Amino acid sequence: MATYTEEVGNKLNGLLEKNYDAEKGYTKAAENTKHAGLRTFLIVKHWKEKLLVTILSQRLELLVKM
Repeated sequence: MATYTEEVGNKLNGLLEKNYDAEKGYTKAAENTKHAGLRTFLIVKHWKEKLLVTILSQRLELLVKM
């Protein structure tokens, strides 16, 4: 049976993967659209996901150090 810390770490890892994939997806979509408004929206979404990836990574590092 996993400890609470392991369980939380596993969930954070899952979220980290999903957000990293989303970040890449928004970047690719922004590169492939010709509509300026949509491109701006996708770039903003990319940066929000990038920030979330950074925050989740930091939290995961703190959890590992516990």
